[in-house]
Amino acid sequence: MKLLMVLISCIAYFAMPVFAQEPSGMDIMKEQKKRHEAAQEYESIKMVLIDSAKNKEARDLKRYVKKDKTGLFRYLARFDGPADIRGTALLTWEQKGREDDQWLFLPAYGQKLKRIAGGNKKGYFMGTDFAYEDLRPEKLEDHTYNVIKKEKFENQDCYVIEALPATDEEKKTSSYSKRTLWVTADTLVTLKVDFYDRSMKLLKTQTAYDMKTIKGKMMRANKTLMTHHQNNHNTLMGLLERKIDENIDDSVFTERAVVSFK
Repeated sequence: MKLLMVLISCIAYFAMPVFAQEPSGMDIMKEQKKRHEAAQEYESIKMVLIDSAKNKEARDLKRYVKKDKTGLFRYLARFDGPADIRGTALLTWEQKGREDDQWLFLPAYGQKLKRIAGGNKKGYFMGTDFAYEDLRPEKLEDHTYNVIKKEKFENQDCYVIEALPATDEEKKTSSYSKRTLWVTADTLVTLKVDFYDRSMKLLKTQTAYDMKTIKGKMMRANKTLMTHHQNNHNTLMGLLERKIDENIDDSVFTERAVVSFK
């Protein structure tokens, strides 16, 4: 009987809803960040670009993430292949109270990082369908998040959340008038994001596939597809390797390390 009561208690615990009452959009986004954020992360990714004529270009991408002592994140995305873009990198330092710092390194154009100014973050990273602003951390305080409905996506119950720029700076520098996110009600992972341009026309859609639990409640997608509807172009990313919370040296996120990569 004692064992039975323990089993019943466990079942009841795991059946409990994520929120005690109906959450706001900001509640959902804060809980999502808390649940799925990793202090250190490394990924090896196979990227495939597919143009309107269905021509394909394969690339190898390495991605590094680390939270510093102040609680802010640093990111490095670097191409390892093919040979003509090997070493090309995007370095991002999260900043508090102002826009994040981003630098692009193009080995063919010298041994210096090129700073990406706020207005240029609308541009696309090396012919992919990911803008520079997509490759920086989500600043919750710079947006408003409203639950507009609930519906199923890929047979999963989701909150459908409308994300809008909230600050003057974000409204000025972002290429998106709004984003619509499909966030699962139980695991709080984002399965789909629709991006709308400044004219409120659907610009592109990001979809996550093959979700896996990797640590505790933390989940990640093993495949991600970004479809640019206006250009009829796609960027597909498939995971080759992932390491969570293994030590990444701070030097990885320095200019010296980026420009000296061979």
